Amino acid sequence: NLERLVQKKNDELIFRKYGLDKPTVLFPHPSGNIPVNYLDNTPQGKSEFVMGLRQGTHYEPETHAHAHTLIIKEGKGEISIDGEVKPYSAGDVFEVGENVPHGFVSVEDTTIVIQRSK
Repeated sequence: NLERLVQKKNDELIFRKYGLDKPTVLFPHPSGNIPVNYLDNTPQGKSEFVMGLRQGTHYEPETHAHAHTLIIKEGKGEISIDGEVKPYSAGDVFEVGENVPHGFVSVEDTTIVIQRSK
């Protein structure tokens, strides 16, 4: 299918732009592994990384013991935070508290997210 081939090429170009074509880590997730590259450590020693979500995927809600910020660098779709589904697009920022369920309901366009742990 030509459309699927174009989508895959677009994913690869965007992933390459952020170094995710050769990720340093594949985060395990029940909905599929997520390619990740650590960017650096913040002054407080908290991690910051970039992750890539391919167009057409979704990630069921999960929880973490730490709070974090999600910054959408590219893409659009829908995110669920504590049961509330919201649209997202490039430039949006979401705060996720400790043990708050969150996930990507629908990834309409290849999405790049920066996550900063608190």
